Amino acid sequence: MVVSWPRQPGQGTDTSVDILYYCTVALVTTRQDRPINLDLNMRTVVRQLSRYLVLFAALVYGGYAASEDAKTDSSTDRLKPIRALLTPLVESTLSSQIAGRIEKINVRNGERFTQGDQLIEFDCTIQKAQLQKARSELLAIRKRHEANLKLQEFKSIGDLEVAISAAEVEKARAEYALVKAQVDMCTIDAPFNGRVVKRIARPYESVNQGEALIEILDDSKLKVELYVPSRWLSWLKQDTEFTVHIDETGQTYPARMTALGARVDAVSQSIEITAVISGTHPELLAGMSGEARFQVPGQP
Repeated sequence: MVVSWPRQPGQGTDTSVDILYYCTVALVTTRQDRPINLDLNMRTVVRQLSRYLVLFAALVYGGYAASEDAKTDSSTDRLKPIRALLTPLVESTLSSQIAGRIEKINVRNGERFTQGDQLIEFDCTIQKAQLQKARSELLAIRKRHEANLKLQEFKSIGDLEVAISAAEVEKARAEYALVKAQVDMCTIDAPFNGRVVKRIARPYESVNQGEALIEILDDSKLKVELYVPSRWLSWLKQDTEFTVHIDETGQTYPARMTALGARVDAVSQSIEITAVISGTHPELLAGMSGEARFQVPGQP
C-alpha cells in the first residue's frame, strides 16, 4: 500500500491532524485490496475533516469540564466566605438650627457622650435679651388682664375690653414661646448615647442655619451588613446564626441575622441582609470589615 503525503510527519505544527489523517487513511485502506493514491484534493478534504473533528472534541471536553465546575461551585458556594462591614446602629450629622457664632464645642473627636449632654453652645446674647423682654411683656399684659377682670365684676368695664385684653395675653404668650424656642436652639444636645466621629465646625466660627457642625454615631451595638446570593433564600431565615472574622482584630465573633432586604438585585442576583454581633466587644469599631461564614442547615 502506498500513501503519498505532502510533508513528512513531524514537520509543521499539525501533529494532531497528522494522526487523524493517518487514521482516516488506514480506515479507508483496510477496506480496499489495492493501494490508494490520494490526490491533493482528497488530502485537503481529509485535513479539513480532521480539523473539524479536533474542534468538535475540544468543544465536547470543554463543555463537560465547565459543567463539572458549575456543579462544584453550586454545591460549595454556600460555604464560601462573604465580605461583611460593621456599621453603627445610628449615625447622624448634627446641623445648626440658627445662624450665629459658635461659643463652645464641649466634645472632641472620638469622645463618648450620653443623651442630653450639651455638645455645642452658641453665643445667644441677643436672643436671651429678647427672651427676657418677651417674659416681662407677658407678665405686664397678664396683670392688665387680671385688673380688667376685677373691673368687670363692678361693671366698670365692658365685655369687649376684657376680650381684647385676653387676646393680648395670648399674643404675648405666643411671642414668648417663639423667642424661647430660638434660645433653646442655642445649644445642640446629644440625641442618644454615642461617640463623636468628627468635629466639622470650630469654636468662634459663624455659621449659617442648616450648616453641618458635628458627626456622631451610636456604637452601643454594631450591625453587620453584607450581600449574599439570592439562592440562599431557600434556607436563610430570620435569626440565622453565623460567624464573622474581623480583619482588624483577627478574631471571630458570633452574629445573628436580624433583617432581610426587600428586593433581590437583578444584576448580581444578591440580596442585602443585616445582622448584629452577639455580646459586648469594645475593641470593635464601626467601619471594620471581615468575612462572614455560614453553615448550611443539615450539612456538617
